[in-house]
Amino acid sequence: MSAGPRLPLEHADAAAAFIMRCWGLEPPAAVVVGSVRRREPEVGDLEIIAPAADPSPLFGGDPLCERLLACVGSRRPDNMPEVTPLRGLKPGFAAASMTVSLYDVGGRQMLHLPVQIFRYEPGNRGWHELMRTGPADFGRWFLTQWKRVHRIPHEQPASVNGWLVDASGERVIVERESDCFREINLPVCPPERRRAFAESQAAAREARRDHHAHTD
Repeated sequence: MSAGPRLPLEHADAAAAFIMRCWGLEPPAAVVVGSVRRREPEVGDLEIIAPAADPSPLFGGDPLCERLLACVGSRRPDNMPEVTPLRGLKPGFAAASMTVSLYDVGGRQMLHLPVQIFRYEPGNRGWHELMRTGPADFGRWFLTQWKRVHRIPHEQPASVNGWLVDASGERVIVERESDCFREINLPVCPPERRRAFAESQAAAREARRDHHAHTD
């Protein structure tokens, strides 16, 4: 969660739509996730998932990275927001953090909005969408269920290099977020309900610990 200034959700929606349009990011390939997708009343940053750069020689290069780098400094196009790279912004990047400077909805105040872009490969988009939508406690709950269903030992990871894996460490294809939930035999939990769900699971665990403490 960002520690900077927080925006009303409607302002964050407008900022996200503007920068997505400027950078040529179009749904459903690219999606705003995080607290915006969860429809939190206030937002501290923007998180976006987008496809990884195409590695084939025919479609070489990284157009998204080129657009972002073109917005760095005073030589950026007039209609583009200024980008200040913080971490990871280079051709072929898998994840990058930056600050994007743009005016608020009323055009009165300059905002310096933290933005993170995470890029998925064919076959793991669903997990990226679920994981980056958050909150973190929901992701941890999901991985616990994934381990249970796939019989993954406690000491082994359920996610490796951005991919969900099975007990043998083999990657599991999850092209859509709904595929993730189907793999653990549970219905999709809507993004706007995930924080409350995670909190209810944490409360239930705490109640079980208290019960065991009083009965031991």
